[in-house]
Amino acid sequence: KHTKIANLKKMAPPMEKKLVAAYGITWAEASKMLKDARQELGGRKASDDVVYEAAAQMAAEKMSQNQQQEQRDEVKQHQKRLSKAQRKENRGRYVTLKKTLVKYHDRHLEASEKELVLSGKLITSDLVKEINHDLKDDVTLLNGAKLDPFELQKDGRSYKARMNHNCHLYCEEEVLTCIFETMEDFGFNYRVHYDPEYSNHHIAAKKASYSKEVFVFSRPNPYAAGTAHC
Repeated sequence: KHTKIANLKKMAPPMEKKLVAAYGITWAEASKMLKDARQELGGRKASDDVVYEAAAQMAAEKMSQNQQQEQRDEVKQHQKRLSKAQRKENRGRYVTLKKTLVKYHDRHLEASEKELVLSGKLITSDLVKEINHDLKDDVTLLNGAKLDPFELQKDGRSYKARMNHNCHLYCEEEVLTCIFETMEDFGFNYRVHYDPEYSNHHIAAKKASYSKEVFVFSRPNPYAAGTAHC
């Protein structure tokens, strides 16, 4: 009896080892497949070769399922990496227009000047050049209004323009409309407007009040209509 059991143990491992080597399954999986195959084929009546072929078919199906799952996992990981890359690429695809109004007050007079600052990842010299060109051609400066063109600042990333008190009083709406239209020509969409922030300061003998507003323009699609200008 002990000799028979020893012989059975000696016969089993080669079949399991063969399945593991051929199909990349675990030893436990190979043992279970051989056991299940033998039971389906009538137990001890089935020959080892027939049992092995049935178990090999199970192992092949298991390997195919594993490969398909690995492919699905790989596709998911690729999509996840691609999604992160796309988000990173799309983040920051905007231009901001910051409008700062400074009012000076003293006993005798009140004056103001306004700064306009363009900045953002997608701001380019060509875009600013076109804005300056449109402002010069389309905005009519009246009653002593003065508007300086946008110029590159020391930070190398933003462009600033100034308008005097009369330009602020008589021409501001026309200036902003012109900038908005040029941005649209370059494929930008007006996205959001941050409400003004107010603060007060004393400069020498004068009292100054500040008001800041921010307009955000976005262009999420790099091939949006109008980008050929850039």
